[in-house]
Order: sequence, then C-alpha cells, then structure tokens
Amino acid sequence: LVEFKSCFPHQALLKKSAFFIPTAAFENNREWFIFSSGFLWYNQLTACKSRLDKQKIRRKNMKASVQTLCEQFIQNRDTIKETFKMGSMYLYPVCANLFCSKGMTADGEKINRCRELIKEKTGVFSSFRGNIQMALACMLSMEQGPEEKLDKALACYDLLKKEFMVSDYLPLAAFMPPMSAAP
Repeated sequence: LVEFKSCFPHQALLKKSAFFIPTAAFENNREWFIFSSGFLWYNQLTACKSRLDKQKIRRKNMKASVQTLCEQFIQNRDTIKETFKMGSMYLYPVCANLFCSKGMTADGEKINRCRELIKEKTGVFSSFRGNIQMALACMLSMEQGPEEKLDKALACYDLLKKEFMVSDYLPLAAFMPPMSAAP
C-alpha cells in the first residue's frame, strides 16, 4: 500500500486504498506514521514539540519576572523595616506587597512624611495611630496628593464611625473609597 520514493518518508508516494493501515518509518530516531489516507502524523508531533518549546520559553521568562518581583519585594520590605524600626514584623511584608502590587518602590522619606502627616491630622488616641499606621502611611505614600487623600479618608472615617464599632480596621476601611476614587 505504501511505496517510498527515497529514504525520506515524508516524500513517500501513497496509493489510495479503502483500508486504513498505518505504516511506521524511522528516520534519525523520529517516528513517521503514514496512513493510507495520506495523513502524516509527524506534523502533529512537530507542532506539539514547538508548543512545548514555547512553553519552556514562557516559563523561563516567568521565572525571570518572578525573580524580579521577589527582589523588589525584599527591597521594599527592607526599606519599610528601616523606616519603621519598631513596627510589627507581620506588617512589613504586607506593606511591601502594597508597593509590589502597584509596581512601585518604597521611598522611606515619603513614607516618613506621610506618617508625620497622619500624626498632625489625628489625635493622640486615634485609631489611625494604632497598629495600622504603617500600612496607612505606605498607602498614602503611593498616592499623589496624600494630604487630600487623608482628608477624604478622615471624612469617610467620621461617616463610618456613626454606623460601625470603632476598631483598628475601621481606618483601613475608611481609606478604601478615597484610594479607589479617580484623582
């Protein structure tokens, strides 16, 4: 049913037949399956191989981008640790992730200015000065016009305080609407 023109199976001449009989030919450790219908199986194997090669390239690029993201995360965490020397060790990675999620690098001076801004605009026993102050200062430092955002967050906090019980998390909830609003 199958007759080869030369030693290369892809140049085979196929005779038409009512039967579907596979014939295997080998060249350089590659299998070629030639069917009487004229279907060449190796072409699909090649397509699969090229897809696997593309996946390997994507994985390699992904590993590089994950490596870059991890390095940025560590750099941001270290900057925040230097800025908040007596802060909560649990909040350092949270704040570093805030910067990484926006593709930004933490700036210690800007974070300190935002921390001082929070101290100026809030009272001594304010919930804004509690455990969550580090995260709030980091969130403010990522924004343009942190003073306006803080004023909006304080106004939102006053509204939320009427409906919800005061806690450390209420200032964080008050920050969400002003941060998500367009500048």
